[in-house]
Parts: sequence; structure tokens; C-alpha cells
Amino acid sequence: MKNRTVRFTIVISTMLLILISLIYMLLVHNGMVQVSADFEEETAIWQVWIIALFPLLMTLRPWDKEQIQPLYKEVPKSTWALVTLAIVLILLMIVTPKSYVFDLFYIYKLILLFVIPLIIIKRDSVREIMTIKTVRRWKEPLLVVVVWLVFYMLSPLSEASTYEIDFLTLLLGALISLILNAVLEELFYRKWLQSRLEAALGIWPAICVSAVLWALWHTGIQGSGGWIDSTAHALVLHGMMGLFLGYFWAKYRNIWLLIFIHGMMNFPVILITMWFE
Repeated sequence: MKNRTVRFTIVISTMLLILISLIYMLLVHNGMVQVSADFEEETAIWQVWIIALFPLLMTLRPWDKEQIQPLYKEVPKSTWALVTLAIVLILLMIVTPKSYVFDLFYIYKLILLFVIPLIIIKRDSVREIMTIKTVRRWKEPLLVVVVWLVFYMLSPLSEASTYEIDFLTLLLGALISLILNAVLEELFYRKWLQSRLEAALGIWPAICVSAVLWALWHTGIQGSGGWIDSTAHALVLHGMMGLFLGYFWAKYRNIWLLIFIHGMMNFPVILITMWFE
């Protein structure tokens, strides 16, 4: 009963945090959200949410009788150490002055989300239990990815923004972003952190916790006001997207498709047009 209460509390609290953040954004920003730390342009929240909600609803099929199972039978020793690292990153992003945060956050992430976790994970004696069928790991999620990509490419999020740098510099920046954002974050927050929390808390509580922790590290680079404004921005944008990415990982266990989705979110579409110029 106690475990069920804790799990229920985590899920409800997550939904309330996102709902409160949405209300704040509606009142203070007229329902608009800054979708990129690189630019100040804002987009309507509903346009951002539909990109995550529609593909998420595609995966929530009540007639699907195959139950999602945690990857671990027991809670790995590294679980709470990884949670601590995620919290430390959030705190560092909050206390680091805005003038320095863009120079340091990649270093923070490389150390806290990759180097130290690799050392900690070696202590784990529990191994993953992979029972996902090939059809579920590739064929089914590919359709979800295609639908997500269509919604994304038709939304303002994919519109080319102006970068006052040359093609090769922008391409190099995009590759670095792919590695240090898409690859590193999906590896840590979904494959390592969420998978371990599933064994400790259950599927949906683990999805919620990993989504919130992933969202909150963006507080240092998202929003234009104080910490309340930055937190609301992060939870409305990345919190909702984190729920989609987390459930996608829990159901399909395909890290490559997750990295593709995340990579597309950070990909400067203008590179495509610059290639043909």
C-alpha cells in the first residue's frame, strides 16, 4: 500500500507541476514559450504540446495486452547515485551566472551525466532483462517516429532560424550538439536513470521523475526571467516532451530512435538550405 501511495503521489505531483507551469505561462507569457536557448523567439504552447501528445497517445493503446516490464528485476546499486548527479546538475545550472552558464554547461553534462555515471554503473551486479520483440523495437516505433517527425516539421519549431556563421561552423556545432545533447542525455536520463528507477518506483513514476529531472536542468538556459519563470518554461516544454520520450523508451527500448528524435529537436534546419546554396 505504501509503495502504491508513493507511486501515485509522484505521478500526480508531476502532472500538477506541469499544470501549474502551464497556468503561469498562460498568465505571464500569454501561452507562449521560448523553445530554444539560442533564440528569444516564442511559440504557442499548444503547438509544442501537440508534437509530444499525439505520438504519445499513439503508444497508449488500451488493446495492447503486452505489459511493459522494467529492465531490471532488482534495483541497481547506482540508482540513487544517478538521481543525485541529476540533481547536482540542476543546482549547478541554477547557481551559475547567466554570463557563464553557456560556457560551462557542456562540461557539467560531460562530467555529471557521462564520466561519473560510467564509473558508478560498474558497481551494478544486476543485469538488464531484454524481452522486447524485434517487431516492437523497430517496426512499431518507426511509425510513431514518422508521425512525430511530420508534426515537428509542420510546426514553428522546425522553422529555420538565422545563424550568422558559415556552413562548416554550424555543421560542427550541430554534431557537437548531437553528441552532448541527444546522445548523452538520452543515454543518461532514459537508458541509465529511468531504467533503474523503473525497478525502484514502477514504470510511470520512473518516467515522471526522469522527465522532471531532465526538464529542470534547462532552467539555467531557458526563460528570460527569474528561477520561477525558467522553471515554468522548462516544465511546460521539456517536461511534456520528457513524458513522451520516457514512455517511448519504456515501451520500445530503442535508444537509437530516441536519439534521432532528440537530435532533430536540436538540429538547425537551415543547414539543409545552406548545403544547396
